[in-house]
Amino acid sequence: MAFADEIAYAALVSLEQMLNLKTEACLTTPRELNSALDALKESGEQKEKVFRNLRHPEEIVPIVSGYAGKLHASEVRTVVCGSQYWVRVFGDSGPFDLIFTMRKTGFEEIQTAV
Repeated sequence: MAFADEIAYAALVSLEQMLNLKTEACLTTPRELNSALDALKESGEQKEKVFRNLRHPEEIVPIVSGYAGKLHASEVRTVVCGSQYWVRVFGDSGPFDLIFTMRKTGFEEIQTAV
C-alpha cells in the first residue's frame, strides 16, 4: 500500500481485516500516487458507492440491506477506519464496496456500536 506523506497504520489494519491479507507499506511522491489513483479510476467499472454526511448510523442498515438483497449477498464485512465506515458486500458478481462518511455526531455513535 503506497502513501505519499506518512503511513496511515489504521488504514493498513483495516485493509488487512477487510481483505483478509497482509499489507506492506511504502512511500511514494504525491504525483505518483495521484497518477496511480487516476489510472485505477480509468481502468474500468467502479464497484463502489460512497455515501457522504449521513446523520445517523441507523441510515446505514437499510442501505446495506438493500444492496445485500440486490447483489444476492453471501457475506457482508464491515470495518471502521478513521472517519469512514466501510462495508464490503460479496454477491453473485463479486465484491461491492459501500463507503459511509458520518457527520461528526453520527460517527461517534457508530464507533461505540462496533
